[in-house]
Amino acid sequence: MMGRHRAWLVGAVVLFLAWAGSGSAEPPLKVTGVKPGEPFPLTDDKVRGLVESLASFRGGPERAGEKMLSEVFGLKGAEATRTYPFGEFAHMGESLNGGFPDLTVHLAAGFGPTNLLAGLLDKGFSALAPGRWWESPLHWAALRGRTDNVRLLLQRGARLNARDSWDRTALHCAARGGHAETVEALLDAGADPRSVNREGQTPLHMAAVRGWCEVIRRLLATRMDVDIRNGAWLTPLHEAAAGGHADAVRLLLNARANPNAADQVGRTPLHLAVLLDRLDAVEVLLSFGADTFRKDHQGVDPYQVAEKTGSVPMQRLLVDRHR
Repeated sequence: MMGRHRAWLVGAVVLFLAWAGSGSAEPPLKVTGVKPGEPFPLTDDKVRGLVESLASFRGGPERAGEKMLSEVFGLKGAEATRTYPFGEFAHMGESLNGGFPDLTVHLAAGFGPTNLLAGLLDKGFSALAPGRWWESPLHWAALRGRTDNVRLLLQRGARLNARDSWDRTALHCAARGGHAETVEALLDAGADPRSVNREGQTPLHMAAVRGWCEVIRRLLATRMDVDIRNGAWLTPLHEAAAGGHADAVRLLLNARANPNAADQVGRTPLHLAVLLDRLDAVEVLLSFGADTFRKDHQGVDPYQVAEKTGSVPMQRLLVDRHR
């Protein structure tokens, strides 16, 4: 019996690590004073000078992005060469001068004011420029919640449903970042809310992982399946419950999400919420009829999960429902 319990807990940890690692990388560098959805503050004169400087730059395309980092954000030398601003698309230690493509438009799309992006596009820079992992400037603008830049890029020929190396679209990026206005702009332009990345995650899954309720509302308004599955057969409700996002759990359940949907190993949202000690999410799930007797493929029910994890508050919460 002990071996069976140990195997169950190992499997639970593996599942949790897979869940926690799903699109969860954070930017390795935060640009001081720049909040998501806002541009780096630049005067009109500075913008005009940058456009002319970058348009006439002869240092080679792989170094234009480094020049942008230096002139706009004050990052030089080691700071510039070790930094590729989005952890969503890269890893610490990658170098801007290590054969990377020209990131000038990407940086302008994600961090620059709209007139900087427009000026670069007017000078012949491409809205379709691919990054190191085939992410487009539209991906960067969406991830940062730069709705005006998203609209401009689409007007200038950006591909709405273009995918990066992980099959993520701009809508995935906007949903991941919690940018409801940007999500709405992409949906209005015809973005596919049912698109899946390499892990089978839809934008709804990515919003549910982080509990972005307004983004979830916008996506559900497209009448997509609230119980849509990812590659591990997790529904958005599984993701919200695992993250402990009680408001998102309630929102999905009110949209008729199945509280007892099972993933590929038979675990329900309640199993995951109990496993990760998400008391608030468990309370919401129970109020919507989540089954405390439902067993996974190893014969373990949610109350037994609480026993295995040793959470006394969780056991107390479940015990009355379990009798």
